Amino acid sequence: MTHFIEQKATISTPGILEIHSPELKSGMRVEIRILLKDMPQVPCSSPLLSFMGAGRNAFSTPEEADAFLRQERDSWE
Repeated sequence: MTHFIEQKATISTPGILEIHSPELKSGMRVEIRILLKDMPQVPCSSPLLSFMGAGRNAFSTPEEADAFLRQERDSWE
């Protein structure tokens, strides 16, 4: 059965977090997830394409896609 212990904490020394609870016994296996409340939001200045990497026939703008399709259609005639 899963049981949760919810606590609020403040990091006083960079990278160190202490959890005190009488429910925690030596040798217990636990899984810890930390929800960061005060993380500054970093705006994403790069397009998704730069994150994913350029693939075959990938276009960074709609105009590039239109130009490619126009060129392909012209080559069929």
